[in-house]
Amino acid sequence: MNYWDGQQWSPSVAEFELTDDAFVANHVQHRKRLNAELNVIGAITTTLRDGTALRSTPVAIALYDPNDGRFAVVSTITNSVGVLVGSNRVVYPDAFSGGVCADVVYTIQKGSFEQDVIITGRLNPLDYGFPTNAQIQVVTEFYDPPEPEKLRQPIYVETNAAVRRRKVSPDLVDEMVGFGELVLGPGLTYTPPTPTHPDGTQTFVAKEFRTIPGEGRTFLIETVECLAVQSALSALPECVQGKRSAQRIRESSATVGYALIPRPTQTIQAKARPRKASNQFASTAAPFTRPVDRLSPSDGERVGVRSGVVIDYIETLGGTIGAAKVFQGDTTYLVDDPVYCNGPVTIEGAAIFKYWNSTGPYAKTTFIQLNNTLTLKTGPYRPAILTALDDDSVGDMHPWSWGDPTQLAYANPALIAANSLTLSHCRFAYAKLALKCTGYGTAVQ
Repeated sequence: MNYWDGQQWSPSVAEFELTDDAFVANHVQHRKRLNAELNVIGAITTTLRDGTALRSTPVAIALYDPNDGRFAVVSTITNSVGVLVGSNRVVYPDAFSGGVCADVVYTIQKGSFEQDVIITGRLNPLDYGFPTNAQIQVVTEFYDPPEPEKLRQPIYVETNAAVRRRKVSPDLVDEMVGFGELVLGPGLTYTPPTPTHPDGTQTFVAKEFRTIPGEGRTFLIETVECLAVQSALSALPECVQGKRSAQRIRESSATVGYALIPRPTQTIQAKARPRKASNQFASTAAPFTRPVDRLSPSDGERVGVRSGVVIDYIETLGGTIGAAKVFQGDTTYLVDDPVYCNGPVTIEGAAIFKYWNSTGPYAKTTFIQLNNTLTLKTGPYRPAILTALDDDSVGDMHPWSWGDPTQLAYANPALIAANSLTLSHCRFAYAKLALKCTGYGTAVQ
């Protein structure tokens, strides 16, 4: 909510400003600098409060075959100049060359920073000789990062022994990556609305933060199962770039393949200048199709982002891996961004959680993820209540409340359990989804 301006704590302002060669956000806890041209080494810079700089660039979209370990780069980063659409969002259109049409979008909020890769053209692994159960990987390179903390948890574990023996990579495992206060939390893939899924669909993205031995290159690798999003990918228009042959790298391990990903341009493009969308573009462009920030809450402008399948990662600011958290009774908490609780959590009786709407105007995906133990100090007459932002019947009334929670859905889900979870005396209301399990063998009672 606040940032240190050198002399005092001041309210954070989640907005980008234009300089001669970049989009900058200096009035937030972890300052951001987005180079006008994306195709450069270290195009995206995050400066932490202690002065540590994290420099990164999205470099490739690839396919991986979990059956035999084959790996193919199908698109690599190309020249793309950013456009400011709304005060808190920058779009790099047509940011990849090769067989995949995709934009890259960056969104800053007071408590988070998101990188979204939006696939805007049809993509089918069969076109590249890969099976239907192949995986799409978005690869972002980090340059000389500090050693992070990591918390590994499975998204899917193959229990069939025969299948495990046949596959090089039978499981799908996510790494939560922490640089002190900054955490790369679980990502999600979103698909556009369809007649059968009017709100679209979503599935988890597995992350791996990997340094290639002997190469000195470090990548954030985000993996999505093709089967989970293939119907949406097939429904997209034909990529105007046309189908091109993938850069096939056939190895028993993909390590060599990552090392051969072309590096971005070595120097900043001198002629690239940041641009701001015209009012006409900002008001008429197709809205963002993932159920997050369909309108910019800071200024009400419609976001000029093309429809497509969205693969993202989220930096959650203010979270610390391993820190304990107590949600106090007789306190109302507004959950308007994903919350990742990596340390022990205690919820006292009469604690009230109000979630942002997950459908309708200004929709967001909000949840609380419990990656450690949960202690409930609730009772029959003092339950914890997880309800809607627009529910004025309990807790403090939010100034943005419409006062009618029956028209929309809210938390999606309210709680995510990464381990076994026992709940008692908790009331869920108006949630699109109350509970979700991600851990292998998770039991929610």
